[in-house]
Amino acid sequence: MAFDLVFSPNQHAFTGANHFHHWMIVLESLKALQAYDTIIIRHDTPVSRSATDSTMTYVKRAKEIHAASADAKTYSENLKAAFPDLQQAGFVDLSASYLYAAPH
Repeated sequence: MAFDLVFSPNQHAFTGANHFHHWMIVLESLKALQAYDTIIIRHDTPVSRSATDSTMTYVKRAKEIHAASADAKTYSENLKAAFPDLQQAGFVDLSASYLYAAPH
């Protein structure tokens, strides 16, 4: 079970916390495990091991876009443009609202 660590290769991932580096470490550790073929995720049907690779590609690009984006709108637009065929674009908007929320 990977819940919100691994996402379907067909969907945007929720990136609402600025912990991209740690997320990559966890994904690398998960990828190194060889005792499974199927991953239970939270927002879709179970996926194959290859979903770890597609999630890693997504997280790396999201990290780059976050570093280059001054605000939520820019982040959201650029991440959607980087992965135009993915479903659940609302995850990007929600993520951006958390990443760029005003401090309390």
